[in-house]
This record gives sequence, structure tokens and C-alpha cells, in this order.
Amino acid sequence: MTHGEQRPLMYTPAQRQAVDEHVDRFFGEPSSTFQELYSPDIQVNISIIAPSPEHPWTTLATVGAGAAPMNVPIEASGEVPDRAEYLICLPPNWRFNQDPQTGEIPEEQYWPIRLLKDLSRLPVEQGSWISGGDTISWDEPFPNTDGLCAALLLGPYQFEPGAQVAELPEGEEVAFYEAVPLHRAEAEFANLHGADALIDQLEDVVGDFVEVGRPDTCA
Repeated sequence: MTHGEQRPLMYTPAQRQAVDEHVDRFFGEPSSTFQELYSPDIQVNISIIAPSPEHPWTTLATVGAGAAPMNVPIEASGEVPDRAEYLICLPPNWRFNQDPQTGEIPEEQYWPIRLLKDLSRLPVEQGSWISGGDTISWDEPFPNTDGLCAALLLGPYQFEPGAQVAELPEGEEVAFYEAVPLHRAEAEFANLHGADALIDQLEDVVGDFVEVGRPDTCA
């Protein structure tokens, strides 16, 4: 590190162990990890959890986002944790094919990782906070999807009770939010009518993992 370069904010070893143990217990032991080589603010690594009989889909979970407490307003303080990690569930056959020369992954495979990194840094960059029920939109659709370009944050609904929150050694809590990709019209519907109304609308078309070609329920 050069003189004056800022270190990324990271969990203490004990905090990191608590988050890792939570991931192992509720989502599964990671088969591999995408580690950030350069982290200007927080170091966000992505744990890749292979399908299992209990969870027959591929799970991606961040580890590191919660090292930076969010700027939760006073009126919500105590109601939601000010630390958060994020996950997304993908089809069991999802692959990350790295180029043997460059290490790069095709964007149509990489976009869920980019989505999780974007979510992780949004509160840091904006000095704000996000929590369950929020929707976040991107300017362009995710590659190789049928127009998905936003995400609804929910508790990890297809995992065991307790998956929603990890406890750090000091007693602080880290929320785990699952990103459910949306079409733009669905995100706009949620902004107008609320997350609960959108969840009711998605109930029959959103399963346990992302379906890149699913229909737009607000079309």
C-alpha cells in the first residue's frame, strides 16, 4: 500500500468468523469465493454455494458489506440492523466461466455478482441505508435476461428461520437481504403501491431462484 492510501473497512477477525459461520449454517458451506483484488471502501467478497439436496439452487452471498454500518435514521434505529449482507439465488446450472488468460467472466454470467457489489456499496456511496421491502433500479437491463433491471430486497424466504439475521460477538446484528430481480414496471408498481402489493403479484411467478426469462407481472 502506498503512503496515504486508505485501507478498506473490514470486519474484525471475530466478526468475520461470526458472519462466515452464519453463511455456513443457513445457506451452505461455500465451494468457492470471488475475492476483491481492489477495494477502495469496503472489501466485498462473494461466497459461491453450490446446490444441495436442501437448497437445490446456486446461492451467492456477500461477506464484507456489513463491515460498514449504514446511516439508519433515528426513527428506524432499533427496528432494523444498521449492518447488512446480500444474497441472490440462481439456477442450479449457473456457471462462471473465467477466461484462462484474463480471468474475466462473461457479463451474462457475472451480472449477479455485480448486482450484489452494487447493493453493498450503495449505502456507503450515498451515506444512506437500504432494508427489506426496498427496490433498487439500474439504468440498463441485466445481460441475457428478458428485461430484468431492478431488485426487491426481501428476507431469505426459502431458507430456515434465523437466516435473516446474524449476530456479531459484541451483540450487534447483521441483516441478510435477498435480491429478487424485477422488471422496471414491477419496481415502479412497488414504488406506487408498496412492496407487499408487489409481493402478492409476484407470488405465482417467482420461485426459489432467479428465472431470467420470467414474464413481467405488470406488463
